[in-house]
Amino acid sequence: MDESDDNAQIVYMEFESSANPTVDSENASLIKEIDVSGNSGTLIVKDSVITVVWQMEDQLLMIQSSEAVGEDETIKMAESVEFVK
Repeated sequence: MDESDDNAQIVYMEFESSANPTVDSENASLIKEIDVSGNSGTLIVKDSVITVVWQMEDQLLMIQSSEAVGEDETIKMAESVEFVK
């Protein structure tokens, strides 16, 4: 990510595992199963939004970023999340 890029955006969300958040994946350019620190996750790229969703313990976690951040950096951010009870 270029530090001078004013269009870089990152959103982090946590949900109870019983929640059912929706991610618009219709017509996504990429939907791929990934490993996030030993947990199964999904990488979705649609338009200019990159989304990583994964479950850790009893929480459903999601990071969304703009394409200015990039897929690799978004996955690295997901992998750096530590669940604290």
